[in-house]
Amino acid sequence: MKNEEKIKQSLEKQFSDKIEVEARSKQKLWAKVDANISHDVIKYMFDELKFQYLATITGTEEGDNFEVLYHLQADEHSILCTLRAVLPIKKPDLKTITDIIPGAIWYERELVDMFGINVIGLPKGNRYPLPDGWPKDVHPLRKNLTQEELSKYPKEGK
Repeated sequence: MKNEEKIKQSLEKQFSDKIEVEARSKQKLWAKVDANISHDVIKYMFDELKFQYLATITGTEEGDNFEVLYHLQADEHSILCTLRAVLPIKKPDLKTITDIIPGAIWYERELVDMFGINVIGLPKGNRYPLPDGWPKDVHPLRKNLTQEELSKYPKEGK
């Protein structure tokens, strides 16, 4: 059995009907979960399935939801897995993964600044990537923000 199939079966066994896992190509997996269990899934992947790296976190807005895509890598298995955590725009709460992967702090700060996602447990610190003077309720990657509205806000270095 190929590594991606073993990991797929392990995730499905552990999280049963709460996860959708698809082996789209050799050495690549895609999984979809509700955001409320994404922390548990990532912890399981690192503790039990020997994933070692977070390549990046990507945020998107799709209809009434945000999707947070965690791109995780396991060298031992030569696998790249994209875990899609889906959360409603009306209640965009997501538990931090900095207790598992401390370097995720910068990606999670970006989710806060650019989308307005509430990352629960994110350590206090400076904003990133928006400047300190940027209004806290204006999130440049939200689809409802127009170019005209965006032009009203300060540009970095000016």
